[in-house]
Amino acid sequence: MRQDLIAILLLCLPCAPASRVATYAYVNPVIAVFLGWALASEPLTLQTLIAAAVIISAVAIIITYQRSQK
Repeated sequence: MRQDLIAILLLCLPCAPASRVATYAYVNPVIAVFLGWALASEPLTLQTLIAAAVIISAVAIIITYQRSQK
């Protein structure tokens, strides 16, 4: 699975800035956790929710900062 993620990130590099492509590596596990919860009844703890919120917030800050620099 890690090789698939690396291949996807490398395919995205010509289309988007490297800093934005790197954010996909952070968001992908969050999506996987929520899909596990929704589709496979995996436990979703408060700690996991807080971690997901921190990751998504950091990615939002990165993307917003990039847009303000243009």
